[in-house]
Amino acid sequence: LGDLSINQMQSFVTSPIDGGGLGLMPNNFDAAHSFAKTSYGLDNFSDGNLFFGNMMGSLGETSTIACILGGLFLIYTGVGAWRTMVAFGITAFLTAFIFQFFSTHFGVDGGAWNPARYAMPAYRHLIMGGLAFGLVFMATDPVSSPSMNSSKWIYGGLIGLVTIVIRLINPAFPEGVMLAILFGNVFAPLIDYYAVRNYRRAYRGQAIPEPS
Repeated sequence: LGDLSINQMQSFVTSPIDGGGLGLMPNNFDAAHSFAKTSYGLDNFSDGNLFFGNMMGSLGETSTIACILGGLFLIYTGVGAWRTMVAFGITAFLTAFIFQFFSTHFGVDGGAWNPARYAMPAYRHLIMGGLAFGLVFMATDPVSSPSMNSSKWIYGGLIGLVTIVIRLINPAFPEGVMLAILFGNVFAPLIDYYAVRNYRRAYRGQAIPEPS
């Protein structure tokens, strides 16, 4: 199969079973081919194109390196919360890695029947779509994100976890970043509430320093 062209592969996959093919619908092949390009970095979806933004999309949003530079500027100026960014990125990577590991090591026939999207390389989630843009410019919005430092770790981690879960569990939302950030915004006041309560409890009966 590796020696077949795309047209030959499509003909084989969509030909009737009695004609020697697999009998799949043409749209199934198109979806599988698009996923393969995205997952394995084929054609325009190479790591370099994703990292530098050499692909279709809004200017600055599809370029991971541009988002990183923007994030460094926000951290330098004190506008962006680096704890939220780091927690978001690390949790997203670890969640994707867990899916990748279990999908290739567990299940029937060594995971051969697990959904293919689970096995996507974990690092590609960080450079695909709007994750970098959401991590730097949206999750760190000072109005809707928590104010306590400990809350920012939890908040960023929650968004990173939900982003990957949405991407992999629910194929109806192939992106998941915006929905995850909105989900995190809902819980931001609650996270801050418990962070402040624990902070006051830790200094009960003492002079409470200014919270960070």
